[in-house]
Amino acid sequence: MTFTNSAGANYDPATVVFRTVDPMDVNRSYTYGTDSEVTKTATGKYKATIAPNMCGRWFYRWEDTSTLVKEDDFIVHESAFYQDIGGDYA
Repeated sequence: MTFTNSAGANYDPATVVFRTVDPMDVNRSYTYGTDSEVTKTATGKYKATIAPNMCGRWFYRWEDTSTLVKEDDFIVHESAFYQDIGGDYA
């Protein structure tokens, strides 16, 4: 996520929050400076690293001091390589 002001310059907000809603409707919040999931890569540039633990549609949003900046979603698909049975694959 890149935070820019009205002039188009990158800036660091006072508070950066990354929120998720998983397919079971569980909400989680990660705050820069408190939670290791949110890191700063340059002035105004932040990234969130999470490990989705279930298939389905996930929603996320970035907030700057409680103001919505960006909201989107992504889909996690089940792996075609997952096998729930044992076997010799050599």
